[in-house]
Amino acid sequence: MKLSASTLAFSGHDFATACDTIAACGFAYVEPAFIEGYGDFDDGEINVQNAATLKAQAATAGLSCRSVSAHVDMSAVDAVPRMVRRLDFAAALEARYLVTNAGPAGTDDMFAANLEKIAPVAEARNVVICIENPGHGSSLFPTGSAMAAWKQRIGHPFIDLNYDFGNIFTASDERLDPADDMLAVAETAAHFHVKDLLSDAWGWHMCAIGDGSIDYRSALPRLAELRPDAAFSIEMPLRLWRPMRGAARFKPVPPIARIAAELTKSRAFVEHHFRPEPSTVNTENGEPSDVCND
Repeated sequence: MKLSASTLAFSGHDFATACDTIAACGFAYVEPAFIEGYGDFDDGEINVQNAATLKAQAATAGLSCRSVSAHVDMSAVDAVPRMVRRLDFAAALEARYLVTNAGPAGTDDMFAANLEKIAPVAEARNVVICIENPGHGSSLFPTGSAMAAWKQRIGHPFIDLNYDFGNIFTASDERLDPADDMLAVAETAAHFHVKDLLSDAWGWHMCAIGDGSIDYRSALPRLAELRPDAAFSIEMPLRLWRPMRGAARFKPVPPIARIAAELTKSRAFVEHHFRPEPSTVNTENGEPSDVCND
């Protein structure tokens, strides 16, 4: 499968170290992440020269970039120039997908106008903008169905969707089951963020895929059946936690050994479960099969 690892897991560590670790964990792709509020960076770092440096560091580790996360509120008045900078950055990395944010609820007109302006730039750079559902607050993208409706309304081949399982879970305050909600976009979204978190009495804690409260054992086989060619990134912001499901707080920088262990576990889990569920009926005689679905 087309599986990347996001550098969000490596907040507090440098990019070259992240790439070396990601490669050692068995990945072929790295997703550089530049997300405001998570990690120290400014927009000045998102430039073609820095992209060349990051691309070389990734190549040294044996990796390439299929996707980049560099979020912008697409309803903001300055969204278009900021996205042009990010598209140039993604193109210099030879990434196919650029993940960014939708706007808050009620910003329909500005959101649509900004997308109309930026779409031809994305096409010229040959980079698909993938708009994702946020993990908190009001949004134009509160559900998979809303995302699918917006994609149909936009109707441009270089404006698409990134479905984030973890964000649907938290933004809905656990009212939505991502394994069901994602079916609205499963066959059409260009990219998916696989992120897990454990919900307990103290709040939401980010964790390895399969160790949390999201039903990936159900979601991944269903997605594999519908979209065996989909592009994915494992996003594991291990420093982030939300006590009592409130505002985000940050834990100390985890050591590389722990990140590597969690990332290796996550990759093995995703690759194991991203396959269609075997049929429970023997196609030769119509009898139930002996296959046990894990």
